Amino acid sequence: MKLNIDERWLLELQERYVPEESHLVDFTALAAAIARHHTAGPRVGYEPDAAWAAACLAHTVVQLTPMASRNELFACVVTFSYMAAAGEAIHAKYGEINQLVRDAQSGAASVFELADRIRTWRV
Repeated sequence: MKLNIDERWLLELQERYVPEESHLVDFTALAAAIARHHTAGPRVGYEPDAAWAAACLAHTVVQLTPMASRNELFACVVTFSYMAAAGEAIHAKYGEINQLVRDAQSGAASVFELADRIRTWRV
């Protein structure tokens, strides 16, 4: 199930999981992540699902870096938390989520490729 979240949800995650390690420096980056994950049709013939929305959030966080530091950690937290909140728990092998975030950050994987990986982790 695709779940629509808001900035408050992301800020609560940030406060819970990376409260003292970093602080928000660009609120518009969070707004961009929210807007992007709300998109109903990212390309012709593609039906967005929870994995795509989680990938969008993670990809946008590491590309636009809303926090002073620890954006990669936050992207990992957002990915797992979004999927759980959407009722689609995931289980990634050791290092897979870190690689997903690195690939998003470097441009080695598109948001669609990230979503495909997340789908393989569904429990």
